[in-house]
Amino acid sequence: MNSDVVKYEPFWGEWYIEELLGKGINSEVYKIYKNTNGKKEYAALKYISISQVAAGNIKMYTDEEIKAIYEDKMNILVTAIKYFMNLQDCESIVRYKSFFKEQKAEENGYDIFIRMELLTPLKDYLKEKPLFKKDVVKLGFDIAEAIRSCNEKNLMHREISFDNIFVDEKGRFKLGDFISRHAGGMGRAMLMEWDLYEAPELLKHERYGANIDIYSFGILMYMLLNNKRIPFLNPDGSITLDDMGNALRLRVSGTENMKPPKYADDKLSNIILRACCYDKEIRYADANEFIADLTEYAENATDLDKVVLPMEKSPNKEIHIPGQICIPDQPLTPPELLSRRTDNLIRTLLKRIFHR
Repeated sequence: MNSDVVKYEPFWGEWYIEELLGKGINSEVYKIYKNTNGKKEYAALKYISISQVAAGNIKMYTDEEIKAIYEDKMNILVTAIKYFMNLQDCESIVRYKSFFKEQKAEENGYDIFIRMELLTPLKDYLKEKPLFKKDVVKLGFDIAEAIRSCNEKNLMHREISFDNIFVDEKGRFKLGDFISRHAGGMGRAMLMEWDLYEAPELLKHERYGANIDIYSFGILMYMLLNNKRIPFLNPDGSITLDDMGNALRLRVSGTENMKPPKYADDKLSNIILRACCYDKEIRYADANEFIADLTEYAENATDLDKVVLPMEKSPNKEIHIPGQICIPDQPLTPPELLSRRTDNLIRTLLKRIFHR
């Protein structure tokens, strides 16, 4: 157990760690509990360490500059947390209950703790039961509602992916992890998983608007209806590194139209393909338009009980890379030996993915 975390027990004077749920480069998530009338009440605790790992290479800075870097990063993160705590009126957004920060005692930096509701990650949910088309439609409504709530307060999530969708005990899908981008390091390496979902204009550093979240969510829905494969990948059979490089290039360049996802009918395909359309002017301008079309579809659909994603089984001899794409267990082409036909942007994305 991380001694930097345990020393703060009991958190908020009453919460204790039960188990570690997951960890990243500079963050960890724990299942915590408190006793209420003889029964355990559970929550999730996210710990973020703002330290040399988060700040990158600090050797070039003076002590005062280092201290200022840590403090600035801490203030940005705290501001982000406070912003998203104002979204608690939306049931489709993970609830942030409380947070506190402490300056590290033995080194420069800060420890930040956030208490949240305890939920099941979408990835784990998909291992427990098959996914029906009605589940995808419900996820569409729930997450679009979360995006709408963000937009009403002039906020963007910018990190919608499999990793940031959760499910509560009532089967409601929720959007969470609003502060990962703020908690990450100075470098771009922390964002490599999100590159698979990001809108082309964001990846190419062009002007963008609020519908970048609609785009990312469209990609996620596409994958759920396409055997968890991103656009321009064959939904069946094995894929190679070259296949993925080509798929990423086509998605970012916009030179070809996406094919409909395998398990979506024409009407649902049209909704999803518009959501993740390369042309941001054709894409849904906001969540309201998306919800309106999805509502009309749901009212007339007749095959919502169709299984679109069987319950997951642990694959054998497969290499997992971000976005739940599986490549057969075989030698991978080193990124520096990729075909020169692959443009520089995509080569950069692939280097990030395979040089974790």
